[in-house]
Amino acid sequence: MRVRAPQVRGPHNIGHFFMAIDPRAFRAAGEFEEDLDHVIDVLHNAKRVDANQPVLVAGDPERATNRERVENGVPVPDDLMEQLRAVAKNAGVPFVLAADPAALDTPVGR
Repeated sequence: MRVRAPQVRGPHNIGHFFMAIDPRAFRAAGEFEEDLDHVIDVLHNAKRVDANQPVLVAGDPERATNRERVENGVPVPDDLMEQLRAVAKNAGVPFVLAADPAALDTPVGR
């Protein structure tokens, strides 16, 4: 049996269609948002598969991450932090990224 290598062909015949509909064209301003808020509340209050995990809707994880980052900063892995320190040193500029301002190699940290 002969196995043929796949042939390189032109672009795939794939299309995408996006439509944006303004709900105010069909309903009074705010009604759609009120209904959507209700649906989100219903989903958040749905029975959980895992009692330790909340039911999430689109945007919930992102909002939680945003709150965490605003409160505690953006985590930077140690190896990346060391690379950034090396870049700053090689460029002859002060390294100004540190969780503790006292650790900065600038007048702010002194």
